[in-house]
Amino acid sequence: MSDTAIEATPSAPRPLAVGGLGYAGVGWWGMITVIVTEASLFGYLLFAYLYDAVKVDGEWLTAMPSVRFALPGVLLLLASSLAILWGSRAGAPERLRAGFLAALLCGAAFVALQLLEWHGKAFSIRSDAYGSMFYIITAIHLAHLLAGLLALALVLVWSMLGYFDSRRHDPVIIVAAYWHFVVGAGAAVFIVLYVTPHLW
Repeated sequence: MSDTAIEATPSAPRPLAVGGLGYAGVGWWGMITVIVTEASLFGYLLFAYLYDAVKVDGEWLTAMPSVRFALPGVLLLLASSLAILWGSRAGAPERLRAGFLAALLCGAAFVALQLLEWHGKAFSIRSDAYGSMFYIITAIHLAHLLAGLLALALVLVWSMLGYFDSRRHDPVIIVAAYWHFVVGAGAAVFIVLYVTPHLW
């Protein structure tokens, strides 16, 4: 044997990964879990509304629901979802900012319409079972929408600061997924609360 020690040559350190894992990342699957959980909540609420509508003795509705504010609101939500799709698919920072800003403005307009509708209602959350279900469902949807608006605003600011590129865009796809869920929930709420009463 040789008296000389064998020197181990250290291997070169590997560079750290840049960017996220996109649809394979923990953030994406965490958001999917949140969406499934919250979709279950909306499913339970809408089922309870429909169940009460069938089972309540006497008059369920105090008046047929008007789509005066609700229809423009749901159309704004659908437009915001299209703006997110348009902005997040391009890879161009200006388009991302424009799409998220348009969605943010549409969402803010929806909030204004929702508040106007609540202000003009002849019933309250305490009036009867219908009033309770109406205000609970629309308030929970509005809370989710406000959380989505906050997330959109954060992504918009981060985009203006140059945080995103073709490799770093996980927050964009995660927030987009949440926003599409909020829009889908809003469409379901519109159909159940405003369309189905006209079908009974």
